[in-house]
Amino acid sequence: MSLQITARIERRTWYVNGQYRGDKSQFILDAGETARELTGDFYGEWQGTRHFDGAAIVQADMDRAIEDRRMLLENHPDSLLGDASGYPIKLGDWGEYRIVTTAVANAN
Repeated sequence: MSLQITARIERRTWYVNGQYRGDKSQFILDAGETARELTGDFYGEWQGTRHFDGAAIVQADMDRAIEDRRMLLENHPDSLLGDASGYPIKLGDWGEYRIVTTAVANAN
C-alpha cells in the first residue's frame, strides 16, 4: 500500500472587524496571500535589508511538513490517515498560518 500526502495552507488574523479575536479567530483556506505577504525587502538586525521570496518560503515549509508526515506514518504505521495540522507559524503581530497535511492510502 502506498501513501499520497498533500499539503495546504490555512491562515487566520487575530483582528476581525477591528476587534481582537486572538485564538478564537477561525483558520481559513489561504488563496496565496501568505506568500505575497512574506515576499519583499525586510530590515533586520543585520546591516541593510534582505529580500525574501515568500513563495519559496511557503513551499519549503510545505515540503518539510509533507516529509515529516511521511516519516511519522512510516515509523508509526498505526498513525491515523486524513488531515493533520502542524504548529501555527506567526505572521507579524497580526496573525498566523499553519500547514495541514492530508494522507490517503492508495491500494496498488
